[in-house]
Amino acid sequence: MQISTIFATINNFYYYLDIILINYKTYIVMKKIFTLVAAALVAVAVNAQDVEQLGFKIDDFPWNYTADPGTDVRLTFSSQWGEFGLIGASNAINPADYKGYRIEYVADPSTAGTDDDGNPSYVQTNIGGIQFNDFDANASVLEQDFNDAVKALSSLDKFNVQAKVKDAKIEIKSFTLVKADGTDVPVTSYVAGGWGRSLGSSAAPVITFTGQYGGLCIYGADEQPCTYSHATEENVVYLYSIKAAEPIAKPTLVELDNASGGFQYFNFDADLDQIDFTVSHATAVKETKDEDGTVTASEPNDVAKIYFKNPNEGTDPFTVKVTSVSRIKTTVDGIENVNAKETLHNAVNAPMYNLAGQQVSKNYKGVVIQNGKKFFNK
Repeated sequence: MQISTIFATINNFYYYLDIILINYKTYIVMKKIFTLVAAALVAVAVNAQDVEQLGFKIDDFPWNYTADPGTDVRLTFSSQWGEFGLIGASNAINPADYKGYRIEYVADPSTAGTDDDGNPSYVQTNIGGIQFNDFDANASVLEQDFNDAVKALSSLDKFNVQAKVKDAKIEIKSFTLVKADGTDVPVTSYVAGGWGRSLGSSAAPVITFTGQYGGLCIYGADEQPCTYSHATEENVVYLYSIKAAEPIAKPTLVELDNASGGFQYFNFDADLDQIDFTVSHATAVKETKDEDGTVTASEPNDVAKIYFKNPNEGTDPFTVKVTSVSRIKTTVDGIENVNAKETLHNAVNAPMYNLAGQQVSKNYKGVVIQNGKKFFNK
């Protein structure tokens, strides 16, 4: 073989090798691009799901718990001039130290009215009975300086939200005092009290459980209990999440109620700062068990209410600082729906084991392992 032929062959080899390498590099780059695009599409799909912000309904006469509604409160005034207290004797301030205040809120313009002269009338602040500022039903922030009469007070122990019309509704998102030097001082707890008003569900209450089975009902934005219907929502899966500011010191319980009372219970171990559970065709079931605790039948039950409860015996109190409660509504159809429901059903009915690795019944009390997760079964 001639030298020129050998060099030509070598050159051709490197030519095709370059093409291969270039195509490979292009493949790698394109793979990375498509991976990023796919990840972005997945993120968009997840974020596109509607996250519904919920709340806990604080009873007028709480049983085995107390609750501070936090700074996000929903108010409905049943009387004209009804009031809700932001500042009272327990959190009074020296007004001379402050320039003014700022309230962020969500108005309900449909509940606004007019006064006798035909002027807009809605809700106002009542500051010591000597300063009054109107909430604009078409705005979201009320920011005002204290007047001279308020600043002259030795102590300000009355700062109320007051209805100017009956049936007015407003959600107070935050309340901030502004010091003379412009520094913001958020008010983290309200004195509440007042009259002629009802408190809606609270998105971030501070709950102190004081006795066994004390609990709060989860409400939707429509101020009605969250429910589930097998007839109309068979293909719907609700993914609930309760988040806390810090790990919860003791075990907790989520109870699904039908029209007569509790029928399904989800137990959660201590030291969790997020509690996730699913309400669906597979999980909203009432189980019948034999004497050994073996499930012999599962009957679908509609959910009328959902409670977050304290399952612990005794009266040793513990506090849950809720930061949010929400749910995501998803739907699945056809074979996918069947598979999803079977997966959920299998997860709920998976065998349970004690710490010694022995399979136990659902009546077993103590620490158990199910689906690879450890929790306290009450």
